Amino acid sequence: MGKKYEITLKDINKEIELLLTKLNLLIEACTNSGNNIEDLYSELTEQIKQYKKHISEYQLQDLPFVEEMDNGNPISFAGKENAEAEENSKLVKLCAERAIDAIYAIRNCDACTEKEAKREELYWLLHRLRFPLQFKIYALSTLDSYLPYSLGFRLNREIKNWQLKNAYRSLIKENNWKYLGHAETFKEAYHYAENNGFSWGGVIHLCAEPEDEYTNSFVKIETPFFTEYFDSYAKGPIGHRFNYRKTEITCLFCKKVFTYQGHSCDPIVNRSNDIYFQYARCCKKCYRKYVKPAKKDENLAQKIRTDFKLDI
Repeated sequence: MGKKYEITLKDINKEIELLLTKLNLLIEACTNSGNNIEDLYSELTEQIKQYKKHISEYQLQDLPFVEEMDNGNPISFAGKENAEAEENSKLVKLCAERAIDAIYAIRNCDACTEKEAKREELYWLLHRLRFPLQFKIYALSTLDSYLPYSLGFRLNREIKNWQLKNAYRSLIKENNWKYLGHAETFKEAYHYAENNGFSWGGVIHLCAEPEDEYTNSFVKIETPFFTEYFDSYAKGPIGHRFNYRKTEITCLFCKKVFTYQGHSCDPIVNRSNDIYFQYARCCKKCYRKYVKPAKKDENLAQKIRTDFKLDI
């Protein structure tokens, strides 16, 4: 199935950690107007190239699910990269924040030369940090996990009784989501979640665990701005293994998670053609605090963009 697995998320995470080190050193040098800015920037550029190589190879591979177990394959079953996937989300967010800080540091540093060329390289890094693995897909089995959310009193009770009789109690954990892989677009991820293994581009990406294709009962699509949940108990079209359950949105400003639709961040953020920002929403409180006043004052909108570093 597809290319040989050569790069895992563990490898990607190591590259991001090295990037963070280089970025922090560069920011410190710019802040102190050190003479070694050019050397540090050269080291950062080399690390960016290495990250670019690794992330490109990772994206060319299929998702970490394969049809048959293969002990020689480092990611031959769903959930193998669980911890790495969670760590990747945290590292990518932190590295993107430091890349933005580095852009500002270069802009404000008198000792730094060829600022525009340096910022362009960091813009590329920021884009690649935001874009790859944008839509992570996870599955959950009631064999080894408690229910991630309520399905209703009667159904919850039936599943818990079934778990007591059939599941190994010592293995049951709270929300034990297994990382299956990533999709390039939301449409693609949605296709996987609904069809549970129907091919996209001729490759079967998402199924249940290799031992039993009907083990998993829940699937979620995770992005920086929202998480969508699907399960096999929800009502939906006949023939779909999983059907839509709910959406949890993360506020662009305060990072609060809420389940209602949320509000547009326009005019503070109006980048609907940007795959990263097109899903950005905010909560009611932040809408009243930031967005509503910004609609009447462009200078205020620009100030908020700068304060939250949304203008990069």
